[in-house]
Amino acid sequence: VKSGDLRENLQSARFCPTPQDSRALNDVKGSCMIMAGSGMCTGGRIMHHLRHNLHRPETAVLIVGFQSPGTLGRQLVDGAKSVPIFGEKVSVRASIHTMGGLSAHAGQDDLLNWFSAVAPSRPRVIITHGEDRARKAFSELIRSQHGLRPECPNLGDVIEI
Repeated sequence: VKSGDLRENLQSARFCPTPQDSRALNDVKGSCMIMAGSGMCTGGRIMHHLRHNLHRPETAVLIVGFQSPGTLGRQLVDGAKSVPIFGEKVSVRASIHTMGGLSAHAGQDDLLNWFSAVAPSRPRVIITHGEDRARKAFSELIRSQHGLRPECPNLGDVIEI
């Protein structure tokens, strides 16, 4: 996008509605940009694109959004030198970049504003999503602002509802 004219650059965009179209991208020689919905790089077409391109030093991977611990996306963000994809060890020579601020999740302030509407009913609060530090901090905010004691169960814990 060196020219600054996005329309000019999008004229050469190729959309890949079928898996076959997507697989054909793995044979492209030279530069190309592949945009794929990936979540945390744990399934779908992105797995194939990563398997075919992570070993290439000229490849740049841009990870947008939060990556949970234990996911392929998180391993890449954390600087893994190789990653398992489809049971095969893939060397990571690509440069890995991140872009924050584009999460599809509400932020802490939005969640607290939403929660304020239901807090008077004194609900039982169970916080299951997010990293431990963030869940505990959010739990403490709910406790201090609303006098409730949210639960932050660990993976594998059983909760009676």
